Amino acid sequence: MNENWNFPIVIISDNIIIDSLVQCYKDHNTPLSVQEDSWHPLCGLEMEMGMSGNTNTEVCIRRSRLYYENHAIKQCDALGGRNIVYSAEKLSADQPIKNHSLILVTARLDSKSMFDGIVPGALSTVTSIVTLLSAARILSQARSKLSPPSKPNTNALFLLLDGEAYDYIGSSRVVYDMKTGGFPKTSLPIGEQHVKLMIELSQIASNKYIDQTQCCITRG
Repeated sequence: MNENWNFPIVIISDNIIIDSLVQCYKDHNTPLSVQEDSWHPLCGLEMEMGMSGNTNTEVCIRRSRLYYENHAIKQCDALGGRNIVYSAEKLSADQPIKNHSLILVTARLDSKSMFDGIVPGALSTVTSIVTLLSAARILSQARSKLSPPSKPNTNALFLLLDGEAYDYIGSSRVVYDMKTGGFPKTSLPIGEQHVKLMIELSQIASNKYIDQTQCCITRG
């Protein structure tokens, strides 16, 4: 995704259009002899693509300020997001957190792909989010059934990180806030010294759907 190509790239997923293009090439462009091979193709394709946010970030932001100052729609905007934090055990400022007593369980909230709605980029995100939420719910229910509640030496902290698809915005902000004493809030800071283990949940699913999609995309 961070590679820069100097030519436009498009994807065609309609099988009717794909068959039409392939048949057009076979009917008109397949050379019948060595002499005809030197001729230009008889079947061509012209595509029209509108580009409203091209050039670079500086130009895009300047255009947004000039032409879209009074409109909600912008050509480009600053990237950002909101992380979600949940603790299996209640955190209190009256009870200091011990060093190496937290297990961080993380999953990303976002995904990106070159072709929206075609490449199953959200598959890995959804499966990891569902797994994280299920684990948090099970631990919470098990905790509520204990009588009296025990005081474990280790606590689990569940984090849903936003902006990971764009240079790891969510996790970078967590590390920054840990170093500056602002995670998850200034009244109850959690630092790197408190973390014992970090578990990152990524794609948890069969690749059957992905294989089928790639088959359709690369067809022809």
